[in-house]
Amino acid sequence: MSIKTEHKFSKRNHYMFAFNYCGGEPNEVIVEKPQMIQADKASFTFLWSYKSVNEERLLEDLVAVGDNKNGTVSVSGWSGKYNVLNQELFDSLVKSGAVKLKK
Repeated sequence: MSIKTEHKFSKRNHYMFAFNYCGGEPNEVIVEKPQMIQADKASFTFLWSYKSVNEERLLEDLVAVGDNKNGTVSVSGWSGKYNVLNQELFDSLVKSGAVKLKK
């Protein structure tokens, strides 16, 4: 999978990543700011149901970045607009139903 290499990752941005609390194929996406960014991965902490979850994701597995000014995609269940970072992964999430586009 290829990721847009021109994006500069920042803890100020909201990133979208695929998630399944029970493991297996992702059945939803999470949008959150990272707690930490390293050379090849980012760490996210977020509330899921009633508890806090910490997830590490490879930068190449981040689906999109929030960009309300120049974003090209709106996703149901999440506010704002996004720029897709990993088109192949984004397309597979749309196809599986984990991501629903706003009309």
